[in-house]
Amino acid sequence: MRLYCAQLAANKRSEADLLEAIALVQNLPTDHPLYEEIERNLSQWVDQLLEIGEERFHEGELNEAIALASKVAGRTADPQLVEERIQQWRQIWAEGEEIEDQARQEMRNSKWGQAFQTAARLTKLDNRYWATVRYDALYEEVSLARSESRKLDSAFAAMERGNLDSLLEAIELAKAIPAESTAYGEAQTLMREAGDRLMQLAMDALEQNNWQTLANIASRLPKSLGMEERAADLNVLANAGLSARFGTVSGINGAIAEAQRLNPGRPLYAEAQALIARWRLEQEAVTVLEQAENLASYGNVSSLTAAIAQARSVPTSNPRYADAQRKINDWTNQVQLIEDQPFLDRAVELSRGGGVAAWQQAIDQARAVESGSPLYSEAQARIQEWSDDIQAEADRDLLSRADALATAGNTRQAIDAAGAITSGRPLYTEAQARIRRWQNQVSAEDNLQRAYQVGSSGTVDALTQAIALAQQVPADSSFNSQARQAVEGWSGRLLTLAQQRSRVNLREAVAIARRIPTNTDVYRVAGGQIDIWERTLAASE
Repeated sequence: MRLYCAQLAANKRSEADLLEAIALVQNLPTDHPLYEEIERNLSQWVDQLLEIGEERFHEGELNEAIALASKVAGRTADPQLVEERIQQWRQIWAEGEEIEDQARQEMRNSKWGQAFQTAARLTKLDNRYWATVRYDALYEEVSLARSESRKLDSAFAAMERGNLDSLLEAIELAKAIPAESTAYGEAQTLMREAGDRLMQLAMDALEQNNWQTLANIASRLPKSLGMEERAADLNVLANAGLSARFGTVSGINGAIAEAQRLNPGRPLYAEAQALIARWRLEQEAVTVLEQAENLASYGNVSSLTAAIAQARSVPTSNPRYADAQRKINDWTNQVQLIEDQPFLDRAVELSRGGGVAAWQQAIDQARAVESGSPLYSEAQARIQEWSDDIQAEADRDLLSRADALATAGNTRQAIDAAGAITSGRPLYTEAQARIRRWQNQVSAEDNLQRAYQVGSSGTVDALTQAIALAQQVPADSSFNSQARQAVEGWSGRLLTLAQQRSRVNLREAVAIARRIPTNTDVYRVAGGQIDIWERTLAASE
């Protein structure tokens, strides 16, 4: 009856029913008439339980699988086989955990390729749970970590750019990394550092009185940084600074009232007190400068001088000292303008008379405008203009004398006279043009004289050289006509020598005749003669 009940329970094939079946028959005596059948059933039920344990192992329930196998180990023919199976399960499980640990270490070192390769080793384990469920989870973990690492890299790059927009971008990127990420701790560190840099930007803007920038930073500080109180203080000081920058008494009063909103204990209380002290000093200076501006508004020398004296009472230690100095410089320029304008007007009037004497008087008058005057540059330009007029007048006299010398045939003396007009003088370019023209004439005359000297010997070579020298005389030279006449004469003498030589040697006669320039009248005769001689030579060969 117990065997029958056990078989009914075992047929349900559940763990509990199989264990119940074993419990019903395991204590029956060995002399039981059904002992062999009982043993056969027990062996079968134990195997079924071990299969259930194996399935639990593949479903990821290691402890449950081991517990089940341990319960039936004593009912097997060879308990060692069950123990070996348990050890195999533990070894596979430990190998899976080791692979996970290695992949996570590679993730921490940003070795993404190696981490993916390591994770893939899970698929080779003889366990369905590790090869599928744990592999998929690890793959997703590596993929997410890589994505978050790239976000973190982008965040670091943005932070290093250091400007307001980049720092805010870095914070937003880091904030998107979840707490369960391996990059979370580093992301939080980055957010703190970016927040510190944002605050430094704000403090720099505060120190430089860049109120609009300060207001912009204060309004954009992320709440995730936990700097709400500092952001509020920065905003108060920015509004105060924007009020003070107008430089009026009412504006500064408004700035002081705004800054006084920061009570002791506020993060930027000390900075607010420093600004209040500074604005109170400015308040005194602004009052003085407003009085000075009222005086200066009359626009005459005495009122401007009084305004300057009033502004000079602002001490160097006052924040508005530079502003006071700018106003002093402006009013000083106005005084100088009023005082110097008559000198320059008188100088211009004198120059209109024309002539060296008038220009010199104008120069003397303009020199009364001293360095530092707003009219100094204009006065110097006028002085240079009139000095150029005086020099041009003197240069015209020199050029007129040089022209007269050249007309009289004293070309070399004309060159010397024009050479007295040096570089930088008004008529220097014109003088140089004349000098070049006269130098060409001198060169042409020298060439013609040398040609006469060379050609006087009357030899073929001498006549040829004389012609070459004469042909160097430029077409626009006054000696060009004389040079052309000389070339015609020397060409005629070459033709005569050629004709004389033809009686003895036709070839030499042709060579002499070919030295005659083709652009001469003589060459028309010489060309015909050359043709006759060359035909005669051809016929005799």
